[in-house]
Amino acid sequence: MKRIVLTGASGHIGYHVAKQLLERGNSVILLIRNENDHIARLKLRGATTFIVDLHDEKSYQAIIKDADVLFHLASENTVDTSDEKRIVKNTFELTKKMIDCATANKVKTIIYTSSVVVLGRSPRSDRLIQENDKASCLESPYVKGKFLAEEYCNKVIREKPVDIRRLYPSWVMGDDDLKLTPPHKIVSKYLAKGNLFYFSGGISIAAVEEVARAHINAWLLGKPNERYIVAGHNISFKKFYSTLAKYSRNKAPFLYIPKWIIYACSVVSKILLGKKNPIDPRYVRSVIGNYSWYNSEKAIKELNYTIPPLDSILQAAMNGVRKKLWGIHPFDKKNNIDIQRIEYDQNDVLLITGFPGWLSNRMLDILLNGNKFGNYAVNRKIRLLVEPKFKGLLSTPENIEIFYSDITDKDTLKLALKNVKAVYHLAGVIYPKKINAYHKINYIGTKTLVDQCIECGVRRIIFMGTDSICGYGKLKKIFDETTPPNPYKNYGRSKYLAEKYILDKTAEGLIEGTSLRGFWFFGPFMPARNMNFLKMFYWKRQIVFGNGKNLRSISHIDNITQAFIKAEKNNKSIGKWYWIGNKHYDYTVDQIYQNIANGLGVDYKPFYIPNWACELFGLLDSILGLFGKVNATIHAAGKFHKNIAGDIKDAQNDFGYNPDVGFEEIKLELKDIVSKNYA
Repeated sequence: MKRIVLTGASGHIGYHVAKQLLERGNSVILLIRNENDHIARLKLRGATTFIVDLHDEKSYQAIIKDADVLFHLASENTVDTSDEKRIVKNTFELTKKMIDCATANKVKTIIYTSSVVVLGRSPRSDRLIQENDKASCLESPYVKGKFLAEEYCNKVIREKPVDIRRLYPSWVMGDDDLKLTPPHKIVSKYLAKGNLFYFSGGISIAAVEEVARAHINAWLLGKPNERYIVAGHNISFKKFYSTLAKYSRNKAPFLYIPKWIIYACSVVSKILLGKKNPIDPRYVRSVIGNYSWYNSEKAIKELNYTIPPLDSILQAAMNGVRKKLWGIHPFDKKNNIDIQRIEYDQNDVLLITGFPGWLSNRMLDILLNGNKFGNYAVNRKIRLLVEPKFKGLLSTPENIEIFYSDITDKDTLKLALKNVKAVYHLAGVIYPKKINAYHKINYIGTKTLVDQCIECGVRRIIFMGTDSICGYGKLKKIFDETTPPNPYKNYGRSKYLAEKYILDKTAEGLIEGTSLRGFWFFGPFMPARNMNFLKMFYWKRQIVFGNGKNLRSISHIDNITQAFIKAEKNNKSIGKWYWIGNKHYDYTVDQIYQNIANGLGVDYKPFYIPNWACELFGLLDSILGLFGKVNATIHAAGKFHKNIAGDIKDAQNDFGYNPDVGFEEIKLELKDIVSKNYA
């Protein structure tokens, strides 16, 4: 069997190359820095992994020795201009070391992923760029790094008996872009905010599956030391945005902006923001008004390269970005014989609402495969209630049944509840665009679900409550189960009404309900908003709303999942609500931030926002509410300086709640979470 080694499998193209190689029955060795979801999925398909430092040849030279082929795709793909030294190191210097090590260790063929940026752009729409063209403007550190790597390849080919086959992808788009490459970041921004403007110039859109296939065929069918452009549809920026508009709720662009205006704005921004400038004038000068249009004829003829329809490429890209934005992950049931599963009756069915979501994603993962200690996996039929907008985007094992329904749709709920033994009710909104969604989804949705449970004979309901039901500590800093409700604004009121309805119907003997109130969430499957909070710790100073001395409890979602499982099985919890946090329930905010900083390996240097300013944020939040609006940052800032902490002893005493994930475990997983999503 051929010896195949690959770098960059955690990235977009690299993942698809590795996946296709494995699908063809090849044995594939992956050189990785760390493991992310892509690597985990490739390992399930049979890939062998080695954790190495690609800048240190000694860490991998024995692994690649005498390999039949090295696919080198690892690179830092970014339009960032703030740290040229780092980016050039992770493009040019990285490639130089890989090529030197591969040639010294007699690797037969190197397939190197360059980029069309090294070939340049055309000022005319009637002239396509060819393989022998050369960029005249190195507008960013990434382009500079890839250009230097290109020049080095030319030098090695001239001086040594090597076989380096180069591919030049354009804008590569499609599904499974875990970290969002620059083209997909543009799609992400468009889906979130739309874009009414367009400008002159154009780009070339390629499909990731076909670009990956071209890499493999460059090895199998290509010629030694040959170069292949693997571009796609050469279209204008206006057509690009107009096509995105066809498959979203956003409008197509109709306002034209001349290049000189964009350039002038970029110059002013550069002066004001320096390295933090979002768009560099050199980038504007090189990209806007020019045509990144390329000729892929050689790859089509020699590598059987194909270009799918534009609409199908962009639809796949948009769906992939939506998965990222909505926190949708592929789920697999691992065949691990060491996992001790909790057994349920073969006719027992569990319905989970609120999927996909941060908590529901991790809960399903634990129910399928156990937590980090191998606990709480189940042998149980699981049914998911999923919003219709997620149709076609989910990937779950065959034994997971999906019902697409709005939480307020009585007819579909009846179908979803058929033969269900228990409901884990996680569905709810925290930061909706419109404030009336709180009442509609959190309260009316819960009421509708409970009413249908009663009608269908489903008795057991475990509800995900919130600390906002009690607001914040006033007379007592630490909540307990005697603390009276004091709902914090519209969100707290909606969750309180939902919880009250469940407990009232339990008191009437119609259902058997329990409410578990969580605090500040931590854990895997963290959504983008919380990821951005972690990224803040890499700033020079970390923003703290308040003086950092107020008390906050945290809830790791693994611990919450444990609480759901244990509470369901214990009749003592019926008709009650509980605080579900970590064992150490009275951290100060400073202590929490310090633990996070320690976990991420950075210094904690707080920048405190005074309490009076936080009160102003709270006032502004209330004013926005009068107009039916919610701003997540303003809402959170308005109460961040308050005491929000709770004692968990009742849950410990009543149903054996034992939160085994604390900050020591959280610190270990934090850096891993960041690196998997952004490294």
